[in-house]
Amino acid sequence: MTENAPCPPATARRAPFGALVLAGCVAVAASGAGPWQRQALAADMAPPAEGQGTATPDAAADAVQSLLSKLQTLEQRLGQSEQREQAISAGAARVAQLQAASAALEAGKPLGAIAGAPPALARFATVAPPTEASLRLSFPAASRAAAQASAPSTEGLSLTDRMLQQVQALVTIREGDKVLIGAPAAHVLAQAQARLDAGDLAGAVATLDELDPGAARAIAGWRDQAQALLDARAALAGLVHS
Repeated sequence: MTENAPCPPATARRAPFGALVLAGCVAVAASGAGPWQRQALAADMAPPAEGQGTATPDAAADAVQSLLSKLQTLEQRLGQSEQREQAISAGAARVAQLQAASAALEAGKPLGAIAGAPPALARFATVAPPTEASLRLSFPAASRAAAQASAPSTEGLSLTDRMLQQVQALVTIREGDKVLIGAPAAHVLAQAQARLDAGDLAGAVATLDELDPGAARAIAGWRDQAQALLDARAALAGLVHS
């Protein structure tokens, strides 16, 4: 007669199917967690120690609820971590773009499209900006034009007086800041040239405010280019520090 195999003890019976599914879901979710998070989840999923017996239905429900809560917390932390990584990546890309734009601005090359760029900067997205070196080279010609425009009119003067005035325009004699002989704008233009040679573009542009209307009109093209470069630099600096 064949003996019946003994029934397994209650503590060795298989866990309900739903609990196994839940455990599998938790394990999958934990695969993206850090080491300490995986250890915590593993501890929660561990079977009761020998001799503790099986859990009551209420205790099992509490354990499931605890696991679900911890799983939700884990998902939130993973989402926050992804958001931080994306923000860091976007910030690094923005810094690199602004650095490239700064280099292009100083080299006189188009800057390309820059998100949020003000008009002073956006105007050079596809157009080459002026450079300080090119402005320094073109200033003498602009200065001569301004000095010539600043000279007194020769209308109504005799031939001798016109010739004398033309000679005086070639020579400048000053007493302090006052021009005794020569174009009235000569002193202002000399100051602007000195500041430009010293690398003070903003100071050179500000000095031109003292020119008479005729000279100011003659040098307006050069001044507009210089001011455009100064405005672009200021706009780029504002984006860097924003």
